[in-house]
Amino acid sequence: SPTTRLGVMDALEFALAMAIIGLLLIAVVGSLLGRLYSWLYPNNPQYHICIWKLKADADVDAIRRELATWKKRIPGIIDLVFDDIYIYEPTTAEKLAYAFAKTDGYANRHAMLGFTHSMVIMFDSIGSRVAYGNDRTHLEFSKLLMPSLEGSESVFSFDSTPRGL
Repeated sequence: SPTTRLGVMDALEFALAMAIIGLLLIAVVGSLLGRLYSWLYPNNPQYHICIWKLKADADVDAIRRELATWKKRIPGIIDLVFDDIYIYEPTTAEKLAYAFAKTDGYANRHAMLGFTHSMVIMFDSIGSRVAYGNDRTHLEFSKLLMPSLEGSESVFSFDSTPRGL
């Protein structure tokens, strides 16, 4: 009946509106938390480290060009480094030592994981790192990066706060 259809449409429109409002609230709260952290910890730098498995045909130059603009476009970035992962090739003596010890060696274990590129971003504060999570530039970058990844387990990322020894 027309009344029932109207009720279903109203419910769907209401659910969609609530979902949009929820996403907006998450973005606003994330931004406010970033500002709060910056205020509480003004001089506490934060590192954001990402390791990726990129496909062989990934447009690495396009990724590099985009990341090169981030220091100017994302507040709080002090430095950003993106590069291939250096795979250490053991010497013949080290290979013999690994064989004798019945291990494949540190470098070879990590090379087998298939990670190809890394990015390290240094933020001026924890607050800047938190705000970066919702930054439009960062979110748009996902559209460029995601098709270039090998699969769902192709990203490993973590944050670190430098501390003195």
